Amino acid sequence: MSSAELLSGFGPTTRLALDNVRLQSLLHARVQELRQSRTRVVTAADEARQHLERDLHDGAQQRLLALLFELRRASAQARSDHDLARSTEIEQVEKMTEIVVEEVRQLANGLYPAVLDHAGLMAAIRDLAQGATVPVELHGSPTAASRPSERTAYLVVCEGVARAEAAEEPVAVDLRSAPHSLLVRVTPFRATRPPPELVDRILALGGLITVAHERLTAEVPCE
Repeated sequence: MSSAELLSGFGPTTRLALDNVRLQSLLHARVQELRQSRTRVVTAADEARQHLERDLHDGAQQRLLALLFELRRASAQARSDHDLARSTEIEQVEKMTEIVVEEVRQLANGLYPAVLDHAGLMAAIRDLAQGATVPVELHGSPTAASRPSERTAYLVVCEGVARAEAAEEPVAVDLRSAPHSLLVRVTPFRATRPPPELVDRILALGGLITVAHERLTAEVPCE
């Protein structure tokens, strides 16, 4: 017996209720599919960035360091030969190379610290707090979450701490686990809105981020 034939045995009210249940079930399934798809997009972007970071560290950075070594050796030789003009020119190239090496090093170090993936969110946040130029007060002890969720929460805290450092004032960070999500609060937050790239990332995961009363609040889904 088909579903249409089965439904025909019920009254209009019952059929409407059953249709609503079916539509709600389909809607829930589609929402879950969309959330999973968005999570995969965020994860893929993180993995692509990490691949680039490894390539920079193992390739370009090493070649630049080798070039810098050769420049320093050539500069020393020019000084030894009392060739002031040549030595000066090499030293100028050496300084420019040092700047490039530092920029590549920062890129190769990555957006996320290694401790975040190895030891978890709170360990990474504690390291961030210890290295901050202003006092960072930490509250909460969230349970472990998915990698995209913890990375996103870490970026939220980084933004809050960076704002506090710019304002040269202490900051409080609160991280807690809620049903199916991580809650992150940073106070104070001296901006009217969070950066668009952070908003886009959290929305892609199906979360929410707001700024109100000088507090940054983010709800990051854990599924």
